[in-house]
Amino acid sequence: MGKIAIKVISLVVLSMVLLDHAEGLTCGAVTSAVGPCLGFIKGAPIAPGCCPGVKSLVGLAKTTADRRAACNCLKSIANAVKPFNLKNAQNLPHICGTSVPYPIDPTINCNSVN
Repeated sequence: MGKIAIKVISLVVLSMVLLDHAEGLTCGAVTSAVGPCLGFIKGAPIAPGCCPGVKSLVGLAKTTADRRAACNCLKSIANAVKPFNLKNAQNLPHICGTSVPYPIDPTINCNSVN
């Protein structure tokens, strides 16, 4: 019985690891990363936690699928935030000293992101 239990536990752990990896970048992670930037995107001064969040998002989006997921989440945020300051949103990566392979824009085609 002990060997069977170890095998079952091993399979469960392996499944959890594989599912977690297959899940990719979530909108929750994107929202958490850029949450401190929402005021700036609405036109307020930039918050201290904004740039570290933007930089962490760039680090999280390592694959094309992750970048497309991040793009779609940011697009949803851009469409939901009112008022939305497009200039601030598009300047955010430059202000934070990083580059994002897609603009934060409510009209972007995220399927074109590589």
